[in-house]
Amino acid sequence: KKKSLARLKTVNILIKAEDWEMAAYILGYVVEYALKAVTCKTLKLEHYPELAVIKKEIDIQYFQTHNFEELLLVSGLDPILGVRGESESWRNWGEFTLVYKGNWTKMRYDTSSNWDKSSVEKLYTNVTTPVNGILSEIKRRKKW
Repeated sequence: KKKSLARLKTVNILIKAEDWEMAAYILGYVVEYALKAVTCKTLKLEHYPELAVIKKEIDIQYFQTHNFEELLLVSGLDPILGVRGESESWRNWGEFTLVYKGNWTKMRYDTSSNWDKSSVEKLYTNVTTPVNGILSEIKRRKKW
C-alpha cells in the first residue's frame, strides 16, 4: 500500500513535469502495488511472498506476475472491479487495463509510444477518481 501511494506521488511529479511516458509507466506500478497489497490482506499475509520462499512452498505463477487480470483474480477484487462490479468501477478498470495488456512492464522498451497529456490524465482519472476509481474502490471497500 505504501509503495502504491508513494508511486502515485511520483506520478503527480511526472505529470507536473510533463513526462507523459514515465507517468504512464509508473501508473502501472501504482495499480500493481495496490493489487498486491490487497492480495496480502485477502490472504492474511504480512508481506507479498518473496520468490525464494514461494518457489519451495507454492506455485509461484500467481505471485510472480505483472498481469493485471491475474492480479485482479488473486486479490479477490474481480467481483468489485471486474465485469461483475458496478458499471463505473468496471469501466475505469477496463479502460485502464486496455492500455496495459499482458506484461505491461515491457512498455519501457517501446520506442513508438505516443503518450500525451490527455492519455495520461485519462489513466490517472481511471485510477484516482473519487467515486469508482480503482484506488477509490479499494479504499471504499476496505480492501487494504
